[in-house]
Amino acid sequence: MADAAAAHPDLVPAAEVGRISHKLRELRDDGEARAKPADFLELLDASTAAAEALEKGLLDGAAADELGRRMQALNQSCKDCHATYRN
Repeated sequence: MADAAAAHPDLVPAAEVGRISHKLRELRDDGEARAKPADFLELLDASTAAAEALEKGLLDGAAADELGRRMQALNQSCKDCHATYRN
């Protein structure tokens, strides 16, 4: 399987995760999102924290296994929220 960086040299991982972090923070300020149950906001905050942790790891040069764990945490936080509030 091809390395993601080799297959997509136009993508900068930290910038991509930074966009996700930014969108999640913007969503937290959205009136429709704030009107949802407290559980939704907790899940949103968890996703935001996971995205920010991954972004920080990328910027700080964390080891690949650590970045993998942070990516898994972000994926799971999205799944947890989507299972209740989207799907």
